[in-house]
Amino acid sequence: MARQLRWWIAAELLLCGALALVYLPPRKTPLLGRRVRQFEEAPYRVRVQDLAQSWREAALELRLLGYSERMKPELLRRRQLDLPGPALLIDWPEPPSDATRRFLTTALDSAWVQLGLGVSKVSVVVVLAESPSRRTAEPLAPQSAQAFLLPDSSNRSTCLVFLQGPYWRRGPRVVALLVNGLGPCAFYARFGSPGRDIARWLGARRYDLALDPQWHRPPADSAVRYYLPDRSAPWFWWEVYRYPPEAVACLAGRPSGCRQAILASAGTTTPPPHFLTTERWWWRRPLVDGDRYLADVAGAVGSDRFLRFWNSEQPVDTALAEALRAPVGEWTQTWQAGLVPVIQLGPTIPPLSTYLGLTLAAGALGLVLRVASRREVG
Repeated sequence: MARQLRWWIAAELLLCGALALVYLPPRKTPLLGRRVRQFEEAPYRVRVQDLAQSWREAALELRLLGYSERMKPELLRRRQLDLPGPALLIDWPEPPSDATRRFLTTALDSAWVQLGLGVSKVSVVVVLAESPSRRTAEPLAPQSAQAFLLPDSSNRSTCLVFLQGPYWRRGPRVVALLVNGLGPCAFYARFGSPGRDIARWLGARRYDLALDPQWHRPPADSAVRYYLPDRSAPWFWWEVYRYPPEAVACLAGRPSGCRQAILASAGTTTPPPHFLTTERWWWRRPLVDGDRYLADVAGAVGSDRFLRFWNSEQPVDTALAEALRAPVGEWTQTWQAGLVPVIQLGPTIPPLSTYLGLTLAAGALGLVLRVASRREVG
């Protein structure tokens, strides 16, 4: 009898251990993922960081306004001659060589041609700057920066792009960096100034849906997708839940979440900003690869329909639905599923876990039957 009891205890412990291995911790928590404890920063440190960020943005905006004034004669000359392409300004500590200047001019012209841009009503100025020295007096000056001076009531015909980085002397990457770096200014160059509600909607979102203007690529091209790791990575779900709830719902194939993510800030009455920096844009990601959303819309519906949407004075949801010829939520859900396979939310049991559970249950039942068959009735 004691031997049978030991068998029962061993079998129960083995079964409990197997179930714990399968189901603990929950499937959506990385089993071997490193758990980093988060510490709240002191209020004074947060305040100092906010002040430093405000200082950098104010200094950069003043710098861009200086560039705009400096380039006015060149822009006037280009308009009078109907010259295609943007004006280039290289602001380096040491003047570039003639060969470097020709290389950057050719690369910028190639980027302009790739986007199908020619002579535009809104002129574009591209300023290329090298990364600042670590000894700079600016507090926490970033090595790479991207900023824009967008057209406003005081200057409706110029859009300025500022790109700062250490990579302008590297040949193979420059054209791709310039194509992506044109951002909202590429939309202004191709489609002109947006309608009032469209401009306010994008401005309230800090143009997060129009930062990538590559409308010439296929909509389902996910070669540039890097905002989510591979699904097999142990930190996949941790990255998923860094997105807003509506973005997670859209990833799960729910059109209502997709619609909410896209139309957030629609209907605002706040005037759009004149100065825009993308230093912290990834903190407010609306969707996975959301920065390419409007470019993919333009590529899918064609230039004429997108132009009517861009210049429309209708409410954002109406104008966008007319351009898509489909409900915004449903079209966006299909677009998102083309980039990232639909995820499964809610309680589910993986097939492997189901198979293992049934196997263990069958084993336990067989053990019970074996023990019962050997019992002796006195």
